[in-house]
Amino acid sequence: MAKRENKTSKEEIKLKAFELMAKQGVQSVSMRQIADACGVSKPMLYYYFKDKDDLLFQMIKERVDAVNKSLKQGLNKDLSLQNIFEILFNSHSFGASDFKKTSSFLIHLSVYVRGNKSLENKLLNIRKEANKSIYDVLNLQYRKGRLTKKNKETGYYLILAIFSFLS
Repeated sequence: MAKRENKTSKEEIKLKAFELMAKQGVQSVSMRQIADACGVSKPMLYYYFKDKDDLLFQMIKERVDAVNKSLKQGLNKDLSLQNIFEILFNSHSFGASDFKKTSSFLIHLSVYVRGNKSLENKLLNIRKEANKSIYDVLNLQYRKGRLTKKNKETGYYLILAIFSFLS
C-alpha cells in the first residue's frame, strides 16, 4: 500500500510542477516552490527527482511514452488514421483538457532547454523513438492503400507537429 501512496505523491508533484511552470515559467520555479506547493519537504522532492532537470525529463518522457504506446496500439489494432489521431490527443497524461496551460508550459520549457545541453540531448533521444513510431504508423497506412505517398509525407509532418505540441 505504501508504494501506491508514494506513486500518487510523485504524480501529484509532477502535476503541481506542471501547473506552476505553465503559469510562472520553468526557469522561475524552484524546487522549494514545488515542495511548498505540494506540501512536502524538499528532501521528499529530492527522493523522487535528482533535480529540476530530472523532474522535467520524467514529465516529458512520461508523455512521450504514452504517445508512443498509443501509436503502437494503433499499429497493432490496424486502426484508421482518424482513430490514431484521436488516441494521440487523449494519450498524454496531464494538460489534456487545458491546451492553454500545455502551450504555456511548452513555450517556457523550450526557452529553458535552449540553454541546457544535457537536458536538450536527453529530450532529443526520446524524440527519436517517437519519430520512428509515427513513421511506422504512416507506413502501415500507406501499405494498406489508405494514404498516397504525398499524403504519407504530409501526414508525417502533421503528426510530428501535433506530437510536438502534445509532448
